[in-house]
Amino acid sequence: GDADLVTGYCRRVAPDGAVIAEIAPAYAAVPAHTSELPRELPRELLMRDSFSARLYRRELVAAHGLFFPEGTPGEDIFFLYSYLLRCKKAVYLAKPVYDYVVNEASVTHNKDARYYVRLGECYQKMRGLFADAGQSACFPIILENILEEHLRGMAASERISQEALAETLPAWEWLFRLEADAGRLEPQPLAACV
Repeated sequence: GDADLVTGYCRRVAPDGAVIAEIAPAYAAVPAHTSELPRELPRELLMRDSFSARLYRRELVAAHGLFFPEGTPGEDIFFLYSYLLRCKKAVYLAKPVYDYVVNEASVTHNKDARYYVRLGECYQKMRGLFADAGQSACFPIILENILEEHLRGMAASERISQEALAETLPAWEWLFRLEADAGRLEPQPLAACV
C-alpha cells in the first residue's frame, strides 16, 4: 500500500516455542487500518508494544539520518518515534508477524537502577522529538500508564534496593512534574505516593 510503516504485532513465546501471550493489550482492540499522518498520529501512538513487528522504509531512515541512540535502554522506541513522526502513511495488519522469545537472562528481564535512570533520560529525549516535530500535544499518549508501569517495575525488582530506587527518581522528576501539571497523577496511586 505504499506505506512508510507497516505494523503487525508480536507474540510472546517461551524458548520451547509455546505461546505465552498471543497479542499485547495495547493491540487487542485495534482493528486493521491505514492512517494518514500526522493527522491520525494519536491512533498510531496507542500501538507502542513492539519495535520489531514493523517494516520501515529505508529511504526515510536515510533521508532523515535516523539512528538508535547508543548505550541507553529505550533506544528502539526512540528510533520508532523518530521514524513515526516523519511518516505520511502507516498500515496496521492486525495479525502476528513476529515471535518474541522471552529470555529471562536478558537485560529487559534484569533491570537495575542504572537501567531505570537511563530509561528516564531516554523518555525525556523523546519528549524533545515530539516538541521538535510540533507534536507536543501527542506526547502524553505514549506516557499513558508508562510512569506507573516503570515505577511498579522498579519497586518490584529484586535487583534494586530501596536506596538505589530513591536514587533513580531524579531521572523521572521531569515526568512527575509533567503528569502533575496535567492532573494525571491522581489515578496513578503509586506515582502519587512517590
